[in-house]
Amino acid sequence: MSKSWSLIYTIEAQNDLDKLDNSQRMQIQSVIDRFIKNPLPKSEGSYGNPLHGQLAGYFKIKLLDSGIRILYTLKRRKDKMIVVLIGMRRDDEVYEIALERLKKFRSRKSRKSQN
Repeated sequence: MSKSWSLIYTIEAQNDLDKLDNSQRMQIQSVIDRFIKNPLPKSEGSYGNPLHGQLAGYFKIKLLDSGIRILYTLKRRKDKMIVVLIGMRRDDEVYEIALERLKKFRSRKSRKSQN
């Protein structure tokens, strides 16, 4: 029996999605509908492409026809797939944006834990 994963978009990822045209949003939704059933990495029998370096622990989905990348992470204990970025791949720009967002998220978490 397969697990049921919840899907969450960060505010930034939702803004990314809102900026795309309707056909791109439909394409992304179709891909995510397939991935949400099993968002685990390839090494665990699914399709997620793990990222490395400072983005270790995150995964990417490539939409080859449109050049769009979807970056996400998993909260396994809560069975959540969290989309953190949706963007066009312009060289490594999408990954640089992801790193900037992760710095913000870590900063927010740090401030919350101090309060």
